[in-house]
Amino acid sequence: MNETENQSLLPLGEAMLCLGQAFLPPRDRTRVDAMQGPLIEDLQALNSDLNFAGEGDLSALQDALRGTGDAEGGLLRIYSRLFLSPPFPAPLNAGIQLDGSLMGSSTVEMEAFYQRYGLTRDPDFRDLPDHLALQLQFVGYLLGLVAEAADPQERERIAADAGDFVRRFLRPWLPNFVRQLEEAVGYAPAAEVYRTLAIVLRGVVARVIECLDGMAPVVAQQGDSERLPSSVDGAIRARMPESAAEPENAPAACRVCGTAFVPGGDLAFMVHQLEERGLATEHMYVCPDCRDGEMGLSRMKVKLPDNARKLM
Repeated sequence: MNETENQSLLPLGEAMLCLGQAFLPPRDRTRVDAMQGPLIEDLQALNSDLNFAGEGDLSALQDALRGTGDAEGGLLRIYSRLFLSPPFPAPLNAGIQLDGSLMGSSTVEMEAFYQRYGLTRDPDFRDLPDHLALQLQFVGYLLGLVAEAADPQERERIAADAGDFVRRFLRPWLPNFVRQLEEAVGYAPAAEVYRTLAIVLRGVVARVIECLDGMAPVVAQQGDSERLPSSVDGAIRARMPESAAEPENAPAACRVCGTAFVPGGDLAFMVHQLEERGLATEHMYVCPDCRDGEMGLSRMKVKLPDNARKLM
């Protein structure tokens, strides 16, 4: 890894975290104010060093954010219309974009990545583990780990994981996401905010991949060529198919506390899916008491500049 790549990792991680916060629901005035002020300031400062967006894109984003105001009920109303109210014009869940369903194979594999790094979902985060904001937070976290890793082999391993995650679960669906938002602007002009955010995000992701390519072997890019579903209408299905609801599993020992338990529910389903794909499952065996019933991300302690926390 050369010095230029190393110096780019932390600001790229900061950009990922900032954009991850921007794709969360703007439910309170504090978040809205942060998007209309500090978000733009942060992105402009980061862009001067990283060059992930054209000045026209950032200016358009600034104008769209400031012009939204109370139009169509403000940011929350347009966010709900785009991302929360079925049929979703532009789903934020990668599983819908990649697999055409919720809790499909992509989501299961994403959770395996999170757990590999000992991360659990924050109790206040109510969405699924394939939500765009969670993906961006995870990639930002990995970039911080790569930048701080003292051992070259560990640095290459984490960089390879970060590149694999981005190529398989994030980059492939961003072009379709931008197209969906472009269509939405036609009937909801306030969607311009999120269309421009998506364009900026696509530029950041490209810079992340460029940076990681210089420090770790290029992983297979199978995810880039996967065909996305032509329509997501009617694609949402049950979180766990009935046929897989109660797979038969032998008792296992919790890897955290050592207590014997029988994996069931979501855990049994995810273990079954990973085993079918020949993937490791040892890290999945955590008893209900240690899991707190949820999996995702909460141990996000990346040493990034203070202004990365403006949108937190």
